[in-house]
Amino acid sequence: MKMNLIVGKWLRGYRAEHGLTLDQIATASHKYESGWTASTLSYMESGGSKADSLETLTILLATLNDLAGDDLTISDVFADCAAIEVGDGFKIDEDGFFNALGGRPVNIADPFEHARLMPLYATLAETRLAKRNDVDAEALHGACMALYGHSLDEEAAMRAGEGATPQKRGRVTRVLADEILDYMRKVAAKLED
Repeated sequence: MKMNLIVGKWLRGYRAEHGLTLDQIATASHKYESGWTASTLSYMESGGSKADSLETLTILLATLNDLAGDDLTISDVFADCAAIEVGDGFKIDEDGFFNALGGRPVNIADPFEHARLMPLYATLAETRLAKRNDVDAEALHGACMALYGHSLDEEAAMRAGEGATPQKRGRVTRVLADEILDYMRKVAAKLED
């Protein structure tokens, strides 16, 4: 489940359990200069964007601690989650999430001691490339994983370099597209033999 949906579900349950209204929370959050309204919190409860930002979580927890007299922490929000989707098709398990929050490294190669970060599906860039070339997006994602060990987006960012212009990233992505499609043709040819 995505982080913003987890936060929204948790907030809705916490609010109901403690008899708090959206207006009460919005008003109390102004102490922390949030600018939130009841509708902002309603949007947050429905999994709206920014519900997963560290700033939002910090203000939300401080506000709820003030209102209910609790000592809530981020771990309380995510305590019942087996896996958390942290972005563009990646999930991290609960232990890994708390390792990352605690400043311990995320290491894909060592899933037993560190957070496990696993690609689940094709990224938007991979899906667009697949559509333009009439190939299966998941197969294209698999080719990226086989070639680079990560997504097309990550490889393009690495090769283009930090601070690269959109034009440079585009040129790099076109080179990668040729590599990926060539790899897929070679694999298909081997399977036909």
